[in-house]
Amino acid sequence: GESTVITGIVTDNTVQHRWTGSTIPTGYDTWVTGAANTELVISGLSPGTYTYNFHARSATDHSCSSSTSVQVVVHQPVSVTISMPSVTNCNPYTVSMSANGTPAGGTYLWSNGMTGQNINVPHGGVYQVTYKAPSGCSATYSIVAPHNPDRVLWIVPEGCYPNVCDAY
Repeated sequence: GESTVITGIVTDNTVQHRWTGSTIPTGYDTWVTGAANTELVISGLSPGTYTYNFHARSATDHSCSSSTSVQVVVHQPVSVTISMPSVTNCNPYTVSMSANGTPAGGTYLWSNGMTGQNINVPHGGVYQVTYKAPSGCSATYSIVAPHNPDRVLWIVPEGCYPNVCDAY
């Protein structure tokens, strides 16, 4: 989904140049001089490997030429999600979460420093996971895990209050 720019550098404005290879826009495969068509914008490609060639030649002697090749590797898009957190234990309070990244086979780094696809944490709050696919591409996802109910209920005191107990 991203784009990139490949730049062919010609230090003499009289040198002719052109691009050849995979998915070249119209006009870039024609010999030109100056700064025209030196930057090749690449976008909208499907996953795969694409080869681009930048050719340069003398305007007066076409046998005097040179070229270089660049390979662009487009990887499968990377995504990651976290399943709905679930409370797996009340005492001690434990929340379990699982992340799922595609394509499979990458590594998971959580915002609390934990690693791995599945984690158990002792408290709720916002958690974020960064998934790094084997290609080196990464994706991030955040979710809110439920807090321990004791955290909210601590404000309700236990025991008997004189005014309340006398009423019964």
